[in-house]
Amino acid sequence: MFFAKVFLLAFMVFANTVLAVSRVTYSAKYNTGSPMDPQRVPIAEQYADDNKGPAIVENMATWSGGRYNAKVNARTGVVLVQSDQTFPSKNEALAAVNDMMQIVADNYQPPA
Repeated sequence: MFFAKVFLLAFMVFANTVLAVSRVTYSAKYNTGSPMDPQRVPIAEQYADDNKGPAIVENMATWSGGRYNAKVNARTGVVLVQSDQTFPSKNEALAAVNDMMQIVADNYQPPA
């Protein structure tokens, strides 16, 4: 019984540690030559600050001047940051994703 309690306590501590993060995926579409088959450049990040995800959802459109938007995937809880624009090449889509990440780095301030 003692080991069961220790195991349960360790699991609860681990679960709290895992849940106290913000998971964010930055994504941009680009043309592959076929208008019916655009591809995405996704980059996934995980932040130890669990306030960062909600702040990104609330502020990304403002921070980016309307170029990018953010929403939460209801099934997974992952924050999706993306552009409504389809870029002409993979390199331009990757540049947009890097821009999204830089905007978050420049604008997000952790709560005091």
